[in-house]
Amino acid sequence: MPRDAAYLTLEQLIEARRIGHELCFLCGADLDTENRSDEHVFPKWLQRRHNLANQKLTLLNGSSIKYRQMKIPCCRTCNGIWLSKVENRVKSASKSPTRWRELADDDLFRWASKIMYGNIYREAFLAMDQADPAAGMIVDEEFVHELRTVHLFLQGVRAPIEFQHFRQGSIFRAELVDPDPDHPDEHFWFYDNPFRLLLAMRTGPVGAIVALQDNGVIAEIFQPVNDTLANQKLTHMQFMELAAQLAYIRVSLNRTAKYVMVQGAESIQVIPLPLAGMSGLPLFEEAMLSSYATLLSHMTGWPLEEVMPGDDQVISFFEPGKQIYPLAGLMNPTSGLFRARSDTGS
Repeated sequence: MPRDAAYLTLEQLIEARRIGHELCFLCGADLDTENRSDEHVFPKWLQRRHNLANQKLTLLNGSSIKYRQMKIPCCRTCNGIWLSKVENRVKSASKSPTRWRELADDDLFRWASKIMYGNIYREAFLAMDQADPAAGMIVDEEFVHELRTVHLFLQGVRAPIEFQHFRQGSIFRAELVDPDPDHPDEHFWFYDNPFRLLLAMRTGPVGAIVALQDNGVIAEIFQPVNDTLANQKLTHMQFMELAAQLAYIRVSLNRTAKYVMVQGAESIQVIPLPLAGMSGLPLFEEAMLSSYATLLSHMTGWPLEEVMPGDDQVISFFEPGKQIYPLAGLMNPTSGLFRARSDTGS
């Protein structure tokens, strides 16, 4: 937890979840000319690094918006103090694979949470159809409220929140090879699924795939993936393929994490309920190759007929001997499902 975080009660943090143009998205404070600022969902340093300002982000309804327009209301204290500290640590760490590995998990979880929650918060004030005001917003406020645990855990930037003997999510960090000079756009890549709480991003030489609120179960089960990533650089396409596999695994998780939160004398304690619960369902659904192929096509932009040229195989950008196929563990049978492209580079 931040050493200089303010002492706030659990009730105060819950009450901070207010939604509106004139409210701070983080602490819920009423905004006026004295304390108002705009929080860039994709920070300005990231936009400058990758020349993103006038590039466009695809929204949930298929429309697009410039990255520089992805701003949400925020008070000056939350923006300039609490969030700024996290941004500065992520900015510095993202310049070097070594520092990226050393970045605290809590910082990466909170940074990913701010981007995911911020995207949805912004879309709650964007019209579904500019020509039809009656169509409502892209996202209704109810869905923003469904992300209440994401918002509550994000409060850890400004309040002492402690997770009792568990991880709040799973992180997979990667070092990436320099992109092809003919593809400068490969320096940056972003994907998120707010419905299943997964985010993946590449910035320069590093990338991360973050699954929120799985209590670390994906990272625990697929620990060999992180072991491999510690010693193997990925190409841009390999990173996207791995992100697609882990995104599918997150969607296949048959559990919803639940928590008990206890007000302590100096901090708020978060205690997870058993993830298995009373359910008799397997922890993960068995993976369907065709469904994975559709997701891989969506995330990479490759045509589906090239991603899945046959009924029983999906292309892979990993070379023989250097494969990272966590998804194979959810498939039956598991042999021969991933066919390496003959022109894949390392």
